[in-house]
Amino acid sequence: MMVSNTAYQNQLLQMDVNEFAYFLMNEIEKEKLLILDFRYISAEIEAWWSSENKELPVFMLKAKINYIFMKKLNREHLGFFDKVGLAKNYIAGICVRNIFTTDSPKLALVVHESLSELFHLSDIQYEYEEHKTLFLKKQAVEYKDWGSGYGEITPHSDDLYEGLNVDYLSLTTCRDETSTPTRCFFPKHILRDFTKEELFRLYFLKANFKSGKNVKKHIQRQRNILSYCTKYGFRFFLDFRID
Repeated sequence: MMVSNTAYQNQLLQMDVNEFAYFLMNEIEKEKLLILDFRYISAEIEAWWSSENKELPVFMLKAKINYIFMKKLNREHLGFFDKVGLAKNYIAGICVRNIFTTDSPKLALVVHESLSELFHLSDIQYEYEEHKTLFLKKQAVEYKDWGSGYGEITPHSDDLYEGLNVDYLSLTTCRDETSTPTRCFFPKHILRDFTKEELFRLYFLKANFKSGKNVKKHIQRQRNILSYCTKYGFRFFLDFRID
């Protein structure tokens, strides 16, 4: 029998502090980050790109590389395209490595757009914010403003101030000769030292999220810190940036 989201929300509200804290931590403790190595199709990608007409628009190049991914990836890797972010799969994110080695921003963009589509991530283009192609410069270790050097970007979810419900972030990194890591923080790491009472309070807590300095207009939205639905499980909306 299917349980509706409203019915499940009511069940959560009827839990006492101990029951809710146990259920929450038990669910998020299972979340994991998968690291997939696509090295075995890297030569195919490189050969395709070396002979491809690079003047074609991105959407056409994306269709071509989509075909390569769907034809050449093994069955296990193909299966992950439909599992990210869904409740009971407990796959919070996937890191794909060794897709290509050619130093090409356009190839990186095509791969980014392709994998985003295959993982069912919708690319939202806001009229007041341009997409950015960034890479670490020679002065990376000396320049700390976020978005350019190695950065001091404090942990955050993206676009929490938007009217749309943006759930996942697709990020492609390359051209990094400084081996600067991109860190991911899971809710289980952030909430590890919370008391049961504090965990219970999270479910009722709201916050005002405001657009930052890279957005050309001021946007604000109030939303719950924590929500739950049967399709995606627990979802957290957290932003620790100060700008």
